[in-house]
Amino acid sequence: MKIPISVPIDRCWHPISVGTKRHVNALYNQRRDRYGAEEIDGWGAHINGAIAEAEVAHHLGVPWNASVGRPGAPDIVPGVEVRSTTLRDGCLILHPPDVDSSRFILVVGELPNLHIVGWQRKADIVDLNRYRVVRGWNQQRTAFFVPQSQLRPMDEFEL
Repeated sequence: MKIPISVPIDRCWHPISVGTKRHVNALYNQRRDRYGAEEIDGWGAHINGAIAEAEVAHHLGVPWNASVGRPGAPDIVPGVEVRSTTLRDGCLILHPPDVDSSRFILVVGELPNLHIVGWQRKADIVDLNRYRVVRGWNQQRTAFFVPQSQLRPMDEFEL
């Protein structure tokens, strides 16, 4: 069951600032989108991702690290990552370098209405290759688009 979240305005300003800083940092350090992702709205992706991370941390009752300029830093705590999409029926997108033992939480939607959909450990996804897609600006982006129906509910998630 998806967990609906109506983000109050006072909780959105900090993650918006962090997402903006992340994008500016990437621009100044000439970092392209990871894994050969298509040219997307980088500003929006960074901001929406930061908002999703902050809301998951809030939901779990843990501090959000709000890291900037540290690609690969944990989103929430070590071993817990947040993936987000503005598509309500969007998939959990995983990549080959993602750590098998990490748990990935999917958040969908846009401010102010988000949903925490569920989570899954990469290693626990049966037949991961059936979700494999190759594309991107370098035609070498391998990603796994795991449908929401394959995710575990948040009431099974423990830190």
